[in-house]
Amino acid sequence: MTVPLLPADELPELNARRPLAPDAPPFAARTATIPLLVCVPSPDATPSPPPVATVLRPDWRLNAPPAPLVPLPALIPTPPDRPAVAAPDPTRSSPLFPPLDEPELNAS
Repeated sequence: MTVPLLPADELPELNARRPLAPDAPPFAARTATIPLLVCVPSPDATPSPPPVATVLRPDWRLNAPPAPLVPLPALIPTPPDRPAVAAPDPTRSSPLFPPLDEPELNAS
């Protein structure tokens, strides 16, 4: 184990300086506002009727639309024309059988 090397006779230097003063905050001028202590009464309540609407309102009844001047054509359901395409392939087909009923003999 080794002992750290320390200076033999030196003492720390005495710090005789004061810390720096902090900067003044913005708007350093303070204002003091005293709250109002005077009671202000509310205005007297005056009962007044609601305003009268002078605007004409539309009729409340449901009116049917006017009759057409020309009779409308009769509605006849007409299917659209079939597209001109080829007939679809059949979904069923018969199996293809070999031309001979007996298999060939394998002689090898």
